[in-house]
Amino acid sequence: MIIEELKIGKYGIFENKTFNFSSGINVIEGENESGKSTIADFIRFVFYGTEGKKGRNEGAQGYLILACPKGRFKVERSYAVNAGIPDERVTITDLQINAPLKGKDPAAMFLGTSREIFERSCFFGQFGQRNVGGQALAGALENMLSTADEQINAEKSAEELKAAMDDLSGRVLPEMRKNVEDLRARHERAVRMEEEYFSIKESCKENKSKIEANKKSLQECKIKLQRSDALNRLERIKKYNLASEALSHAQEELSQAKERLEKQEFLPDGGYVKSLRALFEKGNRYEEVILEKKEEYTGLKKEFDALPLPEGGKEGELLERVAAASAAVQSNKTFFLMSAAGAGVLLLLTVILFACKVIAGGVVTVLLMLGLLGATAFFFMKKKKAQDEENALYASVGADNRDELSRAVEERARLTERRSALEKRMEEAARKKGKAEEERTAILFEGAALAEKWGRRCASVAELRDLLGEAQQAHETLSTLADKEKQARLECAALQIDYTPEEVKDLIAFVRSGGAKQELSSEEYKKLTMQVNFYDQTSRALEDRTKKQEAQIAELERKMEDRFLLADVLQEQEAALAEKERRLQVLTLARESILLAVHRMREKILPGILEDASDFLAGASAGRYTALHTGEQFELLALDGKTGKERPIEELSAAMGDLAYLAVRVSLTAKLFGEETVMVFDESFTHLDDLRLASLFMTLAQRASGGNLQILFMTCRKREAALFEKICRPNKISL
Repeated sequence: MIIEELKIGKYGIFENKTFNFSSGINVIEGENESGKSTIADFIRFVFYGTEGKKGRNEGAQGYLILACPKGRFKVERSYAVNAGIPDERVTITDLQINAPLKGKDPAAMFLGTSREIFERSCFFGQFGQRNVGGQALAGALENMLSTADEQINAEKSAEELKAAMDDLSGRVLPEMRKNVEDLRARHERAVRMEEEYFSIKESCKENKSKIEANKKSLQECKIKLQRSDALNRLERIKKYNLASEALSHAQEELSQAKERLEKQEFLPDGGYVKSLRALFEKGNRYEEVILEKKEEYTGLKKEFDALPLPEGGKEGELLERVAAASAAVQSNKTFFLMSAAGAGVLLLLTVILFACKVIAGGVVTVLLMLGLLGATAFFFMKKKKAQDEENALYASVGADNRDELSRAVEERARLTERRSALEKRMEEAARKKGKAEEERTAILFEGAALAEKWGRRCASVAELRDLLGEAQQAHETLSTLADKEKQARLECAALQIDYTPEEVKDLIAFVRSGGAKQELSSEEYKKLTMQVNFYDQTSRALEDRTKKQEAQIAELERKMEDRFLLADVLQEQEAALAEKERRLQVLTLARESILLAVHRMREKILPGILEDASDFLAGASAGRYTALHTGEQFELLALDGKTGKERPIEELSAAMGDLAYLAVRVSLTAKLFGEETVMVFDESFTHLDDLRLASLFMTLAQRASGGNLQILFMTCRKREAALFEKICRPNKISL
């Protein structure tokens, strides 16, 4: 950012005064009280307004023309007091389009930081009036790195926040939480007691009403039960008379049935029927077995007769003979071939020997050859004989080869096995059929004996079945009549009642007097009895409960608190607790943010700042001190270029302390704003000699040579202004 033009309409000692600045170095020379500091103060006024200086700035007005990467802008600000009411106005105009920008704040738009940080980074006062040596400089450095403000210590702030957090979490919040919990418990108890009070009171009222209703219902139920008892006794007398008549009828029927069946002097009982049933079931099973085995034998005989009659038992022998003949053919064929091959070899040898005129050897080979020829003829005849035998065996079964022979033999063996199996099954079926017939005969013999006992006859299973049906029907008839007679006798005994005709007349008169025409059912009578017991017990229980409830109501009236008053107090305490808890969260977040910022500054930003500050110090001190370092407590150490040793800042001269402080400030400003900013030096170099001053000016000029850094150097000393002119030819303004 470059300030191209500064117009003071009215501010301090100036009125309608315009200053033009260039990028790089601008030297503003003037005597004391000539307005150098007023120019610096006016720059702050245009960006930040009248904070803290409203009294002496009444009527202040003016503008700045700025050039920055965003473009060229005109920033105007005025301050006045009209009728005792302050009126401060600021306008930003985009000069490229010549249009005002609404709702923009110049400090936020061009600087992006607070007034304090802008002043403590870009404005350099008189170092000679500052205690910048030793621990004071270390503290200022720590504060600048943490907050960009020399006067605010981040770690001390974090410690104060920690103390406040500890007080909140260790003392205040526990006490408040305990108070809230106690109030909440009291409120809940009051609510419960009030609910219980009204519930008991309402229940007590309902119970008294129920007692009266129960007593009335109890009397009504007792009258209904008495009338039902009268009807019940009349009905029981009636049922007893009917049961007596039914018993007489059942006894008569049973007697008549026994007379009909006792003509043969035998009555079939359960054992007789059971014996007949067992004989019939066995006889019927044997009858089914006989029929089944007869059908099975007939089917097997039909299948057996349909099978052809093979030469059973000779199939294996035939296969063995064929195998032996085939082996003989192969063996004789092998010997025949070997003999023929030997004779051929001897013939060739004989020709060779006679050709060589070895007569004796030729004669021997001829004799040997004749012997082999004889063996060849012998083995040929044996092979032919074995082949003829094998063919004859194939022809005996109508086969042309070994496979057909095997299949034919297997088929004959299968037929033989099948006929044998069928013969065995036929014999087994015939045996089982005969056995079943024997058993059936024995069963029929026993059945005939049982039938004769009852005067009946039984010669077949069908007749045994008919006999069983007749005996079972007779037994069931007698059993049914006997059960009927027994049931009638039990019912008559159960209904046994003593009464007189006079009692019956009285019961009828009582029932008719109440208008009851029908007896209650057992379910209704049981239900009504339960109601009587219920009403009686309930009334006594309700009376006891009512007495207890009245005592409880009196006790609750004595102990109850006002729940609405407690609710108001609880709400206030909960709001206060929530506010304290929110404050603890805010303090925690603030402390964590501060510590995180300090850590980040120390770990990531401080090394870069010290590196840049070291370069600046090396140039400004003419190479006397080449580097800056910090210790654990931010104490600054300067590396002596001559000795190579590090020296604490408090051991340096005041001028070197100023340069170290300036190096850190310039590097921090560059880190905050980049190289596009304005630096204002207002009588800042009182301790520097000409050599150090020249080195510093050269270093600053080198920094400003890029065109984006603007330096406003204000001095009342002509030697400083002249020195700047010799080094870098700055834009000079004389006041």
